Amino acid sequence: MFRLLRFAIKNYQYAVMGYSLFKAAKSKYNKKKHSWMKNSLLNKPAFRYIFEIVVIVFSVTLSFYIQKVLLDREKLEIKNIGLMGVVDDLKRDQAIFNQTIGSLRFRNLKLDTIFESSYVIKPSTLNGVRGYFGYIPQDRNFNSMVSTGAVEYIKNKELFNLIHTY
Repeated sequence: MFRLLRFAIKNYQYAVMGYSLFKAAKSKYNKKKHSWMKNSLLNKPAFRYIFEIVVIVFSVTLSFYIQKVLLDREKLEIKNIGLMGVVDDLKRDQAIFNQTIGSLRFRNLKLDTIFESSYVIKPSTLNGVRGYFGYIPQDRNFNSMVSTGAVEYIKNKELFNLIHTY
């Protein structure tokens, strides 16, 4: 139902076709002989044309409004998916930092044992001291948000600045 409505909104021709069905039903009803309908305001051509214009303008305006609402929902969904990905990237970075803190503590212990005068230096101790922490930030989702333009949908300037400075 929703997809059918969305398709009908994008093609306002269906709104006009619906009006033409209404018009056909009305003409069939008018074919019946009703004497009180002959002099009615509905039979005047000016009223009919004005009514047709109002219906067409209303249906086109309504379709534009519904299309705008659907577009705003889609933008919000894209932004939320991108921000959830950024949160996942931050969690991965935090796990890397926690692992690095443990590694640095281990290196400090090995260094303390090297500086003790009673300790005999072993190659395994020297290997434990040596090491490199090559940190590469997890920014795939942020880069994806930038490339798709979803970053522009973030309305909170503080959040926008925090994401860009990370």
